[in-house]
Amino acid sequence: MLVAQLSREQWPAAPLTEAHPKALLRVSAAALAFVSAPEFPEVGEHIRDAALAAYAAHAFLTQAAGWHDLLLNERSPFFPGGTEVAYWFPKQRT
Repeated sequence: MLVAQLSREQWPAAPLTEAHPKALLRVSAAALAFVSAPEFPEVGEHIRDAALAAYAAHAFLTQAAGWHDLLLNERSPFFPGGTEVAYWFPKQRT
């Protein structure tokens, strides 16, 4: 939340998206392949999750096919960081 707040203060127009790496691994074979590739070194869970958050942010920025903003399904979204963010996630199990 702090990073979202500081980012919005520094770069008001910067696009922000939420990420849930462990959920992403459960539904996306492509995300699992990304972190399982031989060129992806054996790293700790936190580094892996940071890489998956970047993977989701890339999908958001490129408007990747098969992804959508889950926030659009919310009637009264709550933003604990005080700034609106997207929540890009695969549309279905891939």
